[in-house]
Amino acid sequence: MKPELSINAKKITTLLVELTDDDLTNLIALFKIAQEDRNQHKKKIAEEKIKAIAKEAGLTVTLDDADRFQKRKVGTKPGVKARVKYCDKETGNTWGGRGLKPKWIKALIAEGKDLNEYLTDSFKIDAVI
Repeated sequence: MKPELSINAKKITTLLVELTDDDLTNLIALFKIAQEDRNQHKKKIAEEKIKAIAKEAGLTVTLDDADRFQKRKVGTKPGVKARVKYCDKETGNTWGGRGLKPKWIKALIAEGKDLNEYLTDSFKIDAVI
């Protein structure tokens, strides 16, 4: 059963048909990032409301947030995923081109294959320039 869509969502849905698989994959990643940003914003607003109510009542509130204590990887921004740069359409394996090379990329290199053949559409334009 499909969920009910607003008029704007219906317009977007008609445009999705024209997108490539790579574009859809990247769009899904962007939607996930936007959703996480929205959730963080809602959480911040809720925390501010709680603190304001506590202050009105003459209380001090400390909100313990485990997310603030998680280690971040050096060189990455929280919530930002790399676009898919390489894709093996036969197996569905993907890699953003960051960090250590996955086994399937190493295998392609060992076989002497050209990685440019596995670039996604959005990166093929960059490689030609």
